[in-house]
Amino acid sequence: TKLDKFGDAYTTQCLPGDGWRTRHDALKWALSDICRSARWSVEVEPTGLFAKCLPPSATAAEQAEAHRSLQHILPDLLVLEEPGAKSWIADVKCVYSRGRYKPGRRDRLRRHAVNKRAKDVFADYKKKAKEADRTHNHTADGVSGPIAKELESYPAVRGLAFGAFAEASDSVEHLVTAAADAEAQSEWHTLPGASMTTAFSVFVARNRRRLGIVAARTYARLLLNGSRNSAPGAAQARLNRRLAHRRFETEAEEHYSLFGPHVFASLPRDEARLG
Repeated sequence: TKLDKFGDAYTTQCLPGDGWRTRHDALKWALSDICRSARWSVEVEPTGLFAKCLPPSATAAEQAEAHRSLQHILPDLLVLEEPGAKSWIADVKCVYSRGRYKPGRRDRLRRHAVNKRAKDVFADYKKKAKEADRTHNHTADGVSGPIAKELESYPAVRGLAFGAFAEASDSVEHLVTAAADAEAQSEWHTLPGASMTTAFSVFVARNRRRLGIVAARTYARLLLNGSRNSAPGAAQARLNRRLAHRRFETEAEEHYSLFGPHVFASLPRDEARLG
């Protein structure tokens, strides 16, 4: 891949360091904390949301495979704003400079790239739910299977998208303001001399600032990780470190087998990982 002027090519390459997941998870947990500050009930990565829709399998291996396939429609957040209300699910997406940002008048509109990505999330979920129904429930084409019906029982999946310039989709702004409003109604009296309106302004500014800092900082770390891991000799250096660590473990096991517990190797590797 040819390196561009600003190094954005690093953000589209699968490099060591797990930068994509790190950025995604940092934003996911920040959004979770904002929901909790509004006294909403929130579950991060709610497992088993669609597990009840799977048919009884003949073998444990088939059941495990079916559950693994549902990981593709595992939302990031399950939120209940108030008792008695319907829970809604959300999925965090990150947009990088290449791919979603294209030259053209329309694509220069504010938040266009992240809004487009956010709007695609619900369609992606419906497609994956239908695929899972066809594979595991043997649902015919054009028919809504158990997984698709369970997905339809929730409000439309909210896509929460963040871009390469620390911008966020309109859905994120809606969440931020709704959470700030809920927090202001319950916590405004804790601020000295504040009214509910003032408290709302304080909380919404705090939420925006926090998400903006996380989005910008994690993108910068992604660029730095790319520059570090794509430097000349970086791949060979990583290989050398793995080989050296493997030699150390082998020597420790040999020492243990000859002399038993010792300062060098107090326990076998199976009981305590060395290094």
